[in-house]
Amino acid sequence: MKKVFVNGYGSIGSRITKFIKGDPDIDVVGIGKHSSNEKVQHVINDGFSVYVPEDKSDNFKDYNISGSIESVLDDCDLVIEAVPEIMDLKKKVYAELDKASNDQVIFASNTSTLPITEIENTISRPDKFI
Repeated sequence: MKKVFVNGYGSIGSRITKFIKGDPDIDVVGIGKHSSNEKVQHVINDGFSVYVPEDKSDNFKDYNISGSIESVLDDCDLVIEAVPEIMDLKKKVYAELDKASNDQVIFASNTSTLPITEIENTISRPDKFI
């Protein structure tokens, strides 16, 4: 079974997550949230575990958070990024995910408008980027 982490739960991230959770060969280990807003409760209500950056955990005290993004990534096979189409945001998120992930993890972006090569050059292992 492949362990998948989805970073982001907006309109695209939630659809990706709901689609892949039905695959018996995939275990959605959790959803990464960086903003403390109503979508955090939506993730929980949809039956998924929520993970947040260690340095932002105090912002999520009103929610039942499963742990830190940094702690969950070491056990993942695939990390799907589903944050808004803002290059600086994607680069920041990938830099953080890259530091916390194991050497074998594969990164996937949902971008449809940004240059994928510019995003992949943000991580230390562009050969693990799709």
